[in-house]
Amino acid sequence: MNAVGLILGALVATFLLSRMFLWLSRNWSDTGGRIIAVHGTSIAIIFVAAGFGFADGGSFRADAVLYYIVPQAIWLGFDLIKRERAQRATS
Repeated sequence: MNAVGLILGALVATFLLSRMFLWLSRNWSDTGGRIIAVHGTSIAIIFVAAGFGFADGGSFRADAVLYYIVPQAIWLGFDLIKRERAQRATS
């Protein structure tokens, strides 16, 4: 049950962080590269934050990012599908 809570929390954290980076990069051209860069930056920051957060005073825990990879991939897929549908609608 603890893993379910962690993944639900990861969905919220990755959503908020990726939305912030999408907003900050709103002046970039609307390409798939922008979306991948945004989500790559988001997972990199989550990797560092989770690694130190799960360490609980101990050494850095690289395995903590495993809880965040699937939620980040969900948002990445969502954004790529959304972009594809918007392109189809305009053409």
